[in-house]
Amino acid sequence: MYSDTRLILQNGALMQLTLRKGYRITCDEGEAWITVTGISRDFVLAGHETLELPPGRALIEGHGTLRVIRTRALPLQMTLWGIMQLSRLARHLRRRAVNVAAPATLH
Repeated sequence: MYSDTRLILQNGALMQLTLRKGYRITCDEGEAWITVTGISRDFVLAGHETLELPPGRALIEGHGTLRVIRTRALPLQMTLWGIMQLSRLARHLRRRAVNVAAPATLH
């Protein structure tokens, strides 16, 4: 699953995002000044420009509407799906163990 989050920047507002790998930001309208921790240069986006964001903390200042798009599958969802599958398997194995271990009663 991919996500698309819309951000509305008030004139001069400062926003901080902490990102992992696999994000892209698009400036739908207005202008945004983006500084990413560990990168010596800043990025300026105007109407309909896009930037692949490197991992790290991004500070965004400007005005207008931005979209932050996750371009890779969300690892948390994959982890939760894996946990659900393991939980189902564990229940199945417990049921089988109970059936096998139940002592037979003779009358």
